[in-house]
Amino acid sequence: QEIRGCSLPPALAMLHTAAVTRAAHMLQACERLVVLTGAGISTDSGIPDYRSPGRPPHRPTSHQEFMRQERARIRYWARSMIGYNAVHSALPNSSHMDLARYERTGRLHKVITQNVDDLHHRAGSTRVVALHGSMNVVRCMTCPVQYSRIMMQDTLVALNREGYDSGLRKVKDEQFRPDGDLNLDASIYETFRVPACWSCGGILKPAVTFFGDSLQPEVAAQAAKDIEEADGLLVLGSSLTVFSAFRLVRSVVDRLGPERVVLINRGPTRADPLLLPDMCFNHGLTSILPTLLGHHRPESHSRHLSHQHGSHAGHHPLGSDHGSHHGSQNHSDGPRV
Repeated sequence: QEIRGCSLPPALAMLHTAAVTRAAHMLQACERLVVLTGAGISTDSGIPDYRSPGRPPHRPTSHQEFMRQERARIRYWARSMIGYNAVHSALPNSSHMDLARYERTGRLHKVITQNVDDLHHRAGSTRVVALHGSMNVVRCMTCPVQYSRIMMQDTLVALNREGYDSGLRKVKDEQFRPDGDLNLDASIYETFRVPACWSCGGILKPAVTFFGDSLQPEVAAQAAKDIEEADGLLVLGSSLTVFSAFRLVRSVVDRLGPERVVLINRGPTRADPLLLPDMCFNHGLTSILPTLLGHHRPESHSRHLSHQHGSHAGHHPLGSDHGSHHGSQNHSDGPRV
């Protein structure tokens, strides 16, 4: 069977073709489609997710711990220092590129992502709401100044060179998490130094929503508005365990019915009881997404991404903008200790 000129790939032979066709027809009929993405869309970029089989258990640092306990801040920044480069050097994969292409048709109203890796933006998407913020920005919790995470990374490494080199030698790839966090030998924390805000000496925190923290009010309001305006929802690579994402799906089901939601995820999700079984696909994204969106994936996708991987060898993926930071004030000297 064909859908808008796109033949079903062989990998979909295991799926019920009629169900794929119905889901594709629904999505392609939408004029204001919203796509909700989770960590599963970035696994093909080499960024592991949180809940796949075999992943080690993880208790994230809470907002309250980070703000109240110096030891918690030391632990967080030490782990993040070691893991950040591996996550930040990841490049958009074909699924990110597919969504960026679909946006240009005018039928993609918004991408709402739970991820903090900025890969949708780097793929070329412009209509993106980052529910949980960006790992590439660091903000002062006392004054309005913000810094680039690259600047923070350079400062952390300069202050803790021995711990950085030692940590890199000891960690394994499978320990990394989507936010760059990982497990470390506790000995690194004893001498670890964390910079403070250059402007006021305040606590510096990544501009992401921590466990136990609330979404930024303006972000939550924008996501709710986009969901209210949607005429269909596509969920990609999310177990919807986090309530802030689950309630968006529930809102669409309550307003439009479960027949207006398509979900693709490896494994069960929190929303499964709300959705139609033949609109939920326990499947990877790469082979099914072009079919659902009704387009062929150009070969230039893979060539472009391969070229990106090669051209960034030895260089930071953001080019020469390593020392830049943004906010209401700019300070060339960066954070202080």
